[in-house]
Amino acid sequence: ISASGDITVKVIEKETAALTVTQQGTVYGTQLPDPVWQIPPETLSAKEPNSRAAQPEIISEHVSYSGHPHDGSTYGPSAEKPTQAGEYMVEVVVETKSVIYFGYSDPFAIERKAVTVHAENKGKKQGEADPELTASVSGLLNGDIVRYELSRDAGEEPGRYVIHVSGETLQGSYQ
Repeated sequence: ISASGDITVKVIEKETAALTVTQQGTVYGTQLPDPVWQIPPETLSAKEPNSRAAQPEIISEHVSYSGHPHDGSTYGPSAEKPTQAGEYMVEVVVETKSVIYFGYSDPFAIERKAVTVHAENKGKKQGEADPELTASVSGLLNGDIVRYELSRDAGEEPGRYVIHVSGETLQGSYQ
């Protein structure tokens, strides 16, 4: 293909305007809902006077998440929804034929998931070595682990001795 002659490119600058964005949080292990955005009616009538629809025709929509997971790292900006427990924000940019709308949500949280460590009962005869102390853990997802230690009250006389579970209360996406 060959072409000759001059080509004219017309650059149109678009206005910008605010967008209202809300984002509900969730608990670790459950799907984060999509953000909800709206062009405020007063902005819509001022910026899109020829639009008779409730919303103008959208040319493109971009969603970007950023924030801080509880593991101390930084997340984003990313189009992928965060999954780890932490504090985040979402930015939405919506483009119409004449206006670029943008807005940020208030901070939202992916809350830590509850996990329970339950010490298992053990027994021994007086004078024997203590059996290995074990526990069951419920509430973990995806092969995750929490760190804990087991110990028992001191004593060797016949009787009942409490087995204690200790560890950090907050661990990554768990509590």
